[in-house]
Amino acid sequence: MTAPPERGPEDAPGGGPVREAVSAVPDRHGNGRGPHAEVIALIRVADIPSRRLLYAVGLREAERRERRGADQVLYSSRGPASAG
Repeated sequence: MTAPPERGPEDAPGGGPVREAVSAVPDRHGNGRGPHAEVIALIRVADIPSRRLLYAVGLREAERRERRGADQVLYSSRGPASAG
């Protein structure tokens, strides 16, 4: 299991409408959308607030890659690719 991204000075306290909206995605996915469905998000490594939010709602880092000139983190509802 990966640890949540480190907090930075730009992090706002948790909660609010954005967290509510993002947390609804995995919740809805788990309510009859099928066992093979997967929720994913591709976020820049430097975007610590968004990464912490995804971790808080249950998505886990699956892999890292470089895309469009920036390091990216792929988050998945299934976690790391090696988890199956």
